[in-house]
Amino acid sequence: MRKFASNPPQDTTLLIISGKIDARSQKAKWFTELDKLGVTIPVWPVALAQLPQWVSQRMQAKGLKSDPKIATLIAERVEGNLFAAAQEIEKLSLLSLDGQIDEALVLASVADNAKFEAFGLMDAVFAGQHARIPRILSRLRAEGIDILAVFSAVSWSLQRVVDMSAQWASGESLERVFASQKPPVWDKNKAVMRQAIERYSHTRWQSFLQQMSDIDQAAKGMTKHCPWRLLETLCLGASGIDIPTKILERSA
Repeated sequence: MRKFASNPPQDTTLLIISGKIDARSQKAKWFTELDKLGVTIPVWPVALAQLPQWVSQRMQAKGLKSDPKIATLIAERVEGNLFAAAQEIEKLSLLSLDGQIDEALVLASVADNAKFEAFGLMDAVFAGQHARIPRILSRLRAEGIDILAVFSAVSWSLQRVVDMSAQWASGESLERVFASQKPPVWDKNKAVMRQAIERYSHTRWQSFLQQMSDIDQAAKGMTKHCPWRLLETLCLGASGIDIPTKILERSA
């Protein structure tokens, strides 16, 4: 970085996107020298309580009309994910013929996006955000989403972690493991994935695959178990909380 700053190419623009840079790092020479050459733009996270207002402003900028309840509905749906919220608003702008957004349109858009929601579920699982998991699953189930649509995304994410945990157990560094994935693990997700992989041994992660088999059979009517409850058991277990299957089945 310092070498680049000392003699930057005239025909090159360098864009650096990073996580939070603490006060100590901002005093380092590499940061101060780069900051003198260009512009630093801090982007502060939007608190959950402020997200409905952020959604409303974003919708107004797109020329969309709705009431505050719609903004709250979208905010609840995206669970604080600004990128997901922006995507949802873009999608709604295409779906709306007159710029008016109502609840029916939002729910139709949500129902058409089950896989995206399922990947959000796995983000919560890998981050160990236990409280979010039942809420997300309850919302998907209430919206009438086919569990097999959710199952495919959960299965893909879980297989990915099982593969990474196997490589790590064999002595590979996590950085090399992350780079070997297709697609590679993004920088912003590395801390969460490291936390997830280190949570359990490879053998324990593999055991969740058997639970996936049980969910698949239940979803196809091959057993009498509730597939949604089995999925909740798996997700909570993978997030760091084990709940006996029998307890969840009695509450189904």
